[in-house]
Amino acid sequence: MIAAQPVADPFSEMDTMRKEVLTHSRRVHLLENTRWVHGFDYHMVKAVARYMEVVHADTDSMIFEEGIVQPYMGLIIKGTVEILKEDSGGNFKLVATLRSGNTIGEMSLLDGEPRSAAARAAEGVTMLVLTRDGLDRLIRDYPRIAVQLLMKISTMLSRRLRRTSGALVEYLEKPTGLTLPPPAPSMRGDVSPARRRSVAPPRKN
Repeated sequence: MIAAQPVADPFSEMDTMRKEVLTHSRRVHLLENTRWVHGFDYHMVKAVARYMEVVHADTDSMIFEEGIVQPYMGLIIKGTVEILKEDSGGNFKLVATLRSGNTIGEMSLLDGEPRSAAARAAEGVTMLVLTRDGLDRLIRDYPRIAVQLLMKISTMLSRRLRRTSGALVEYLEKPTGLTLPPPAPSMRGDVSPARRRSVAPPRKN
């Protein structure tokens, strides 16, 4: 059996996040009781849980900020997370509300790019997190299980993109309520019938 190693701490600069040290068996219990592992066998759950940590965030605290580089994915065990996007005026817009069984941060886990949105705990949140370091070690130690995990994450992202694309199409197809102005007269001097009558030459007697 491969001994578990502590994952790199992605929360060192986030005072709102607290890590809780739990035994491997306790992490397995938390993971196997989420819908996220549907289709995983017990051996796979045990392997993945070995590289995950438990963290907590208090109500109204920011889990991560938009633009920050923190390559980890969080699986929500308890609580509610709001995904927020900052508009051009500096105001936050609610994009999604996520609860137990949902994940956040998958894209940053895979590509290491800055966060595309912010995440806030709408109520006290408990998560299992998988960092990029943990994923790399999972790939090294359990390559087949890692491939299955990456396929699951990719499928989730694909479904989310499809839903987003569908919502965008529906938005674009909605009538705007605006009426277009009548076309301007042609540059060739064409005028309306009423205008033609008003400028018609007088009849000869």
